[in-house]
Amino acid sequence: KDPTLSSLVVVRTQNMGPPPPPRISNALGDLALGVGHVYALTLLRGTTRRDGLFWLVLLYFVTLLCFQWLGAYFHLSSPGGPDDADLDLGWLAYLGFGCTTPCFYGAALSLDLLGSRRVAATWIACGLAYFCLAVARLDLADVLPLPRAVEVMVPPVLVRAMASMTWMPSALRANNGLLRAPRVGGVIAMAARTPPPANAPSPRRLFSFFPKAAQAPTNGTLDEASGLVLRFDGRGYARIPFEATFDDAFADEKDLVAAFPCWRSDSLTLLMLVFGVVANLFHLVICLSRRKTHPRAKRYLIAHAAMKIALLTMPLAMLLGGVQGGIDWMHACAAPAMFIQAKNCLESLKYDENPPTHNKGDQQTATTDCSSSWISSNHTTTETNKQKRL
Repeated sequence: KDPTLSSLVVVRTQNMGPPPPPRISNALGDLALGVGHVYALTLLRGTTRRDGLFWLVLLYFVTLLCFQWLGAYFHLSSPGGPDDADLDLGWLAYLGFGCTTPCFYGAALSLDLLGSRRVAATWIACGLAYFCLAVARLDLADVLPLPRAVEVMVPPVLVRAMASMTWMPSALRANNGLLRAPRVGGVIAMAARTPPPANAPSPRRLFSFFPKAAQAPTNGTLDEASGLVLRFDGRGYARIPFEATFDDAFADEKDLVAAFPCWRSDSLTLLMLVFGVVANLFHLVICLSRRKTHPRAKRYLIAHAAMKIALLTMPLAMLLGGVQGGIDWMHACAAPAMFIQAKNCLESLKYDENPPTHNKGDQQTATTDCSSSWISSNHTTTETNKQKRL
């Protein structure tokens, strides 16, 4: 019955806009990647090795396939993710496949390159531990000093280059409310755990990579000497129209798909940070440690480097093309990397079989070196068949 409260509710409803449309291109990308892993599963049936490495590769293919096809379903049915009030079983399964897939792959990679069962078991334990955190729905920013907002000061030269961006009017409207002192252009600063008021002092500066001074415009138009402050305050960008990215009317919009920064254990943002960026870094370290002694390490290294580029440039792709454009960019970069990973996994099962042995006085004709070429492998098979006939 409070007229002030009712008027605020009416304004909030009018500014929310329509629900996000289905992201068809993202769904097609996930479906295509899933079809590729179905083909990898058919090739996996032709292998004769049935040890621990085989089962880890099988689990990696199956969980990755489920993660991709569930992702395609969410892109079409609920582009903004599930309701923030309750965690449905479909989203929980999606997070479970997402956190166990890199761990099964890391375990298989450790067995293939390092031959260490202890490291492989550690990978699996990490995936299960994160899944328990996802079920608990914890916000790590409540217990750790993590930023709830990130500000980027864009220098004038980049502001002029991005003047035609769809979200530029929204960014200018947001900058009209920033009454702050001039800061060094290009400063990336972390805001406090709660958004500060408009007249609060500037957040702590981390580093600067542009020496030119810049100040946020205050007249709603671009100026030759003005920089631009882009504030990312944890809102759900998957539910916000791209042209209204920085509008204050959507500051309270939340989602579990593209909120940034977001430290909730049941969000896709934190999942991609932990198992996309951090876990991939450990994959790179394993490959680097065996790049001179293992024949497949260099190909693994190329695949993980491509994946790392895709994940690190995904936020920039979202800034330029929205959430849909960022996910499409990641799919395009990840497709060749996943192909190399699947090929190496299949080759590890094809070439590392236990070699046949013969009488004590005879020389073993099979080689145990996984780097043997096709010629030596065929020669081994021929010699073995000759001895069996004799």
